[in-house]
Amino acid sequence: RAEVEPLIGFFVNTLAMRVQLDGAPSVAQLLERVKQVALGAYAHQDLPFEQVVEALKPVRSLAHSPVFQAMLTMNVASEQSQQLPGLTLSGMEQSVGATKFDLTLALLDQGEEIGASIIYASDLFEASSVARIGSMLVTLLCAMVATPQEATSRLPLLDAAQRTRLLDSFNETDCAFPEQATIHNLFAAQAQAQPEAPAVVCEGRYLSYGELERRANQVAHGLLARGAGPGVAVALCVERSVEMVVGLLGILKAPGGARPAGARRRPRRGGGAVRRAQRGDGGGPAGHPEGGRGLCAARPAQPAAAPGLPAAG
Repeated sequence: RAEVEPLIGFFVNTLAMRVQLDGAPSVAQLLERVKQVALGAYAHQDLPFEQVVEALKPVRSLAHSPVFQAMLTMNVASEQSQQLPGLTLSGMEQSVGATKFDLTLALLDQGEEIGASIIYASDLFEASSVARIGSMLVTLLCAMVATPQEATSRLPLLDAAQRTRLLDSFNETDCAFPEQATIHNLFAAQAQAQPEAPAVVCEGRYLSYGELERRANQVAHGLLARGAGPGVAVALCVERSVEMVVGLLGILKAPGGARPAGARRRPRRGGGAVRRAQRGDGGGPAGHPEGGRGLCAARPAQPAAAPGLPAAG
């Protein structure tokens, strides 16, 4: 403003801007939106920010500033030193001891290049996190310049090295796996190693590995008493629940093959699954020497002794 140029002091007014990203605009479309938002804000730049806050009446908190928490500043670099009669003036580096905002991106137009610095609240961010934010910003700006027609939702935030680290290096989880071990034996080993560790959580219900192993053994003993074994298909009619996991594990321990017959299925379909299990259609292993047999058990019978299977609790 020309009227304040000859005055000494810091004259600045904060402009709060919001840019919408609805519809995944392209880079060019986003820049046009930013331009229109900025022009609208500059048209009302004489309105003090304090009056904006009073009009909006946001929920006030001592933890952050009202209306916005991220600040962008843009300044033009002045000459580092100036000569006056008998005096030499030079700028001094200013240390930032506190910040009013969560994040501040300060840009400085230096003619051939634009310098940038990030000021952050150390209570919210680690220095390494802010460094990553700066790196992502550089990657994003380079992509915006290279592909102005690309949708903003598809612009990269990670460079090639960071993507490789995130997708490949962090996912190197290969480990030796006992190829000959069965699923129920792996559960049993985990139950022995960590019996109190959580194994199943469903709709507020919880089973530890030890409890899951005990209940699965009960189901297995009951199925064995009813004739379950290799090549026998067992119809399992239960909703997605803790009991479903117990039933599947118990069937595998028998050992047998499970044929789902969901409780919410139409009665005709559920009954068909039960009849196929009774006939042994597809329940047992293909080519089993005993042929396919089936079993439909409404509830486990009394536990019966079975070699190699722990006694039911």
